[in-house]
Amino acid sequence: MVRLAICVFTGVFGANLNLGFAFSGDLIPRSQSLGANAVTATYPVWALVLSVGFIPNFVYCSYLLLRKQTWTRFWHRGSGREATLGIAMALLWLAGIVCYGIGATLVGKYGTSLGFALFMAVSILASTFWASGWESGRTSPAGP
Repeated sequence: MVRLAICVFTGVFGANLNLGFAFSGDLIPRSQSLGANAVTATYPVWALVLSVGFIPNFVYCSYLLLRKQTWTRFWHRGSGREATLGIAMALLWLAGIVCYGIGATLVGKYGTSLGFALFMAVSILASTFWASGWESGRTSPAGP
């Protein structure tokens, strides 16, 4: 039952990233009035929204690492490769978010609703494709 509650909670509140972008108020027009073009005008919105989301994530992860005393697991053999892959994944995710913001701004009135639905659909399909093993020629799911 707890797992179902977590799924429902994340499903309902997972769109808050888009809500932060959609209801950013005068931030994009203000950026454009200061000389930013349609592509770069979204950067202040993402800086604000992602920074606000980072704070509770950092605090909670730090709390768990301290409580369970698992900080040392970051320093085992091979952790450099894992950290590099994690950084690459974060940069790719950020690039996707920035591209979504640019596209949503350029589309106009319905950019945030249609754009976010398309962005999430592509994210789900791409992750399903990757996890299924099709990229490496496997036909069975990757497993747990």
